[in-house]
Amino acid sequence: MNNRSKLNVFHITELKKNKYVISADENKIHYSNDLKKKAILLSMEGYTAKQTFTECGFDISYLGTRPTEQIKIWKKQYKMNGFSTFEKTKSNYKARTNISKDMQIAHLKKELKQVKDELAYIKKLEKIESEVKLERYIKSQKFKLIKLISEKKHISISTLCSLANVSRSGYYNYFCNKSTLNRKKRSLAYIKDVNLIKKVFAYKGFKKGSRCVKALLLNMYNTVMSLNKIQKIMRENGMKSQIRKANAHRKMNLKRQESHVIQNILKRRFKTGIPRNVLLTDITYLFYNNHKKRAYLSVIKDAETNEIISYDISENLDLNIVLNTINNLELDSVFNTSKNNIIIHSDQGSQYTTSKYQNKIKELGLIQSMSRRANCWDNAPIESFFGTLKQEISINSLQSFTELKNYINVYINYYNNERPQLSLNNITPIKKLHDLLSMGSKNCSLQWC
Repeated sequence: MNNRSKLNVFHITELKKNKYVISADENKIHYSNDLKKKAILLSMEGYTAKQTFTECGFDISYLGTRPTEQIKIWKKQYKMNGFSTFEKTKSNYKARTNISKDMQIAHLKKELKQVKDELAYIKKLEKIESEVKLERYIKSQKFKLIKLISEKKHISISTLCSLANVSRSGYYNYFCNKSTLNRKKRSLAYIKDVNLIKKVFAYKGFKKGSRCVKALLLNMYNTVMSLNKIQKIMRENGMKSQIRKANAHRKMNLKRQESHVIQNILKRRFKTGIPRNVLLTDITYLFYNNHKKRAYLSVIKDAETNEIISYDISENLDLNIVLNTINNLELDSVFNTSKNNIIIHSDQGSQYTTSKYQNKIKELGLIQSMSRRANCWDNAPIESFFGTLKQEISINSLQSFTELKNYINVYINYYNNERPQLSLNNITPIKKLHDLLSMGSKNCSLQWC
């Protein structure tokens, strides 16, 4: 008896179905006299205890040493009195029926508790099964639940696997040493990937989307990682980039002088294969100091390389911001060596229709072009840059204009020299410029006018 394990509710239920069992609880099984007689006879024929119980329809996997011990007892009783020991007698019947009412009530309460426990566990497992069908539990979670319930309540693995709709071989394979080691390796590799993506995401302090992170991983660490994996890791670890919103409707300047509006000469021919051949310019606003202050950024972008070659930041939206941007253009060495048939394109903003601005354009020998009214697509690349800029920077907490100016200087340097771009095959604007110059690009022969 000492080497026996207690029977659980499922074992007791199975035992009660056997015709040779009169009653059973977690500690004791009451066998019929027919079984005792049959066991003696089979033993005489050379059957072992386990073979005898198997022959009588018992599952010996959970009976432990019970069959051997029981048959030894029955053999001793048989040697003393023969088969008469196992015959029903009136005295035996009276002994069984003269059980006190208290003992009967206690026994019934015990059986009731067993039934309730059995129902509770069945309901629990059915709940797990329903959640599995709703895909709320993945297989690894099911295996862990099976192990937990089996260890605590001594329910067979086969029963639990059947209820959870998983294979028994899959359960044992999940907890084998090889699978456990592989899971640890995958976990360490995942942690390494997470730390690497966090490092790239925080690089320079600018916000980045999954595509930018993918390109930076390749350029900075020579690491190839799928876009889906990057997106999953970023989502799971709260690394979010701001979703670009559509620009608010811009008020048109109704007082602009129609006579100074220039035709759309460019006609969206942004790419010519020549650096500094197509220049795009525009102005955008920047809110900082908790959205209490506003500044303005004017830029000139090379449409071929996507490089920002000139820019100016001002607290006022006046003519000086565009004139300073044009004057800064002369500091670009590549521009100064290729002043031939260069076109500069803008929208119809009031700053670009003034005589001073247009005279400066003519002085530099540039060809001026303007978008059609209320048509942002005619100057799409510069609008794209502004969208990327506002998506990636964080300037709301900056307090002063000087801080903002320094911050924008750092970002534009990062944008030109370090930030890979999908439209350039994941290289930077400066790298694109060097590639074009190394190919010996000639001045464009396209006649704009």
